[in-house]
Amino acid sequence: MKFRDLSIRWKVLLITLAGPVLAASLLAWQRVDDIRSSSEKALIDKSKTIVLMAEATRNQMSKIVDSGITRPFDTLDPSKIIEAVPIVMAMHPSMLKNQATPSACRKSVRATR
Repeated sequence: MKFRDLSIRWKVLLITLAGPVLAASLLAWQRVDDIRSSSEKALIDKSKTIVLMAEATRNQMSKIVDSGITRPFDTLDPSKIIEAVPIVMAMHPSMLKNQATPSACRKSVRATR
């Protein structure tokens, strides 16, 4: 069956439906592209935040070592040296904060009920 063999009613109906379907497809494609780009941007921002936090912790640890509060790494026990690495030091408070957050959220939800 060819397009020219259709009645005028079906031709008008198909042409009329083609416009909204085409517009909806275009808008859906744009929205998916927008979601993808915003998720990439959020991931990059989160990564930058983690790097900045690690650098700040490293600088702070350097100041602590230079001031003599903490011994240099080569004088520490090898089994405990991983705990003195600035990145690992930064991970511990982050893990504790992430573990505390869900319970705090649950308490605030219960309080609003």
